[in-house]
Amino acid sequence: MARILWSSPPGSSGYAEFGRAWACALADAGHDVIVRMLGRESLPPAWHGPKGEAMAMLALRRLPRTSAPPDVEIVCTIPPAFGPPRTAAPHWGFSMYEADAIPASWVPHCNRMAGILVPSTHSAAAFARAGVTVPIRVVGCPAAMREYPAPAAHEPGGTFRAIAIMQWSSRKDPEALLRGWARAFGPDDGAVLTIHANPVGRADVCEEFLALTRTLTPCALVNLELTPLPRPELLARIAESSVLVSTAHGEGWGMSYVDALACGVPVVAPIATGERDFLSRANTFEIATRPELAAVREPELAEHYAHAPMWAACAPAAVATALGLATVASARATRGRIGRANVAHWLEPATRVARLLDAVGCA
Repeated sequence: MARILWSSPPGSSGYAEFGRAWACALADAGHDVIVRMLGRESLPPAWHGPKGEAMAMLALRRLPRTSAPPDVEIVCTIPPAFGPPRTAAPHWGFSMYEADAIPASWVPHCNRMAGILVPSTHSAAAFARAGVTVPIRVVGCPAAMREYPAPAAHEPGGTFRAIAIMQWSSRKDPEALLRGWARAFGPDDGAVLTIHANPVGRADVCEEFLALTRTLTPCALVNLELTPLPRPELLARIAESSVLVSTAHGEGWGMSYVDALACGVPVVAPIATGERDFLSRANTFEIATRPELAAVREPELAEHYAHAPMWAACAPAAVATALGLATVASARATRGRIGRANVAHWLEPATRVARLLDAVGCA
């Protein structure tokens, strides 16, 4: 049994969800996990803040059994927020990145750690390419299948329902998504796209959404939802959908893709960055991409890199093509069945936990 001090941010961000999944898996495997919300005191997470924050990091199925010092510290966030070690135990960072190299300013923070854990081979290459010299270990992310609802039964010829779960940002490219949707489905095609968007502190998401929709040709219904949903409800929404669709230029991992596959729902997305470790043409309707300089979408980031990082971009026509292929119910059923089996096998928690503990020397 290992004793682990695990730090992650609160809330519903990708790092928060990722940290919650890992802390839950470690605790469920019988290890003592001390969960610390970054920016909070080290207390059981249920005692902190709004219910939404508490649930996002409610990892402990029980309180730690001993008060002994931890065997390892793991902090799951972006490298500038790793911070100094809190104990004498080895201090590991857990992070990820969507382009093919991390910012140069991240490298010194990484090289002060005992090592870096990453979820994907893409992220490992991005950290190494930028000059990280400490050990880098790929450990994936666990997915406990009991958390996911059973695949929904979809009536043949029923409404085609696509769901997108995204941070509203240039990297996720909502414009390509909306323009691709408008190319694929007209107003009489009986299709619905629901975008669950995290506004990340922005107040102009609705205005930007409306401005974009005014420039589209008449198309099938699009709903925008900005209210965060409890995770069980969000998973239920995914399970009821025909596909999950994403036009992200890059992912360090892609938690929403895992969630969809685990629900038996196929994905419509690029297969170009971190998602390559678990998306394939067997479980995904691939959106064709082209290489793009990350600074094209986020020019303010260019000065932070030692060289010009790349990621993938998809044109609206490519999005429409993939969505069109996804309207075939038999193809969706096959990909959904394969995807659910893939997640159950590849991301089985006991295997992933063993790999992480071996990586940090606690096997």
